[in-house]
Amino acid sequence: MKVPWGDLKKGDFFFYNLGEDLGTHLYQKIKPVGDYNCVHINSGDLCNVYASNNKDYLYEKVSVDFNVEFDEV
Repeated sequence: MKVPWGDLKKGDFFFYNLGEDLGTHLYQKIKPVGDYNCVHINSGDLCNVYASNNKDYLYEKVSVDFNVEFDEV
């Protein structure tokens, strides 16, 4: 579902396509920390995406499932 920045809540995951050459990237919105407003899941880095409620800048809100497996020790 494509939504403006203001409709994303802390903890929501979203895709943002940076262009065909740069591919699609997965982010998680966070409570702003300094200049940062999300985590780039692909790299784990804090980052800042353009936060606009303009309908020309929509973010693809997605659900993410994690599978946690433990190695036996």
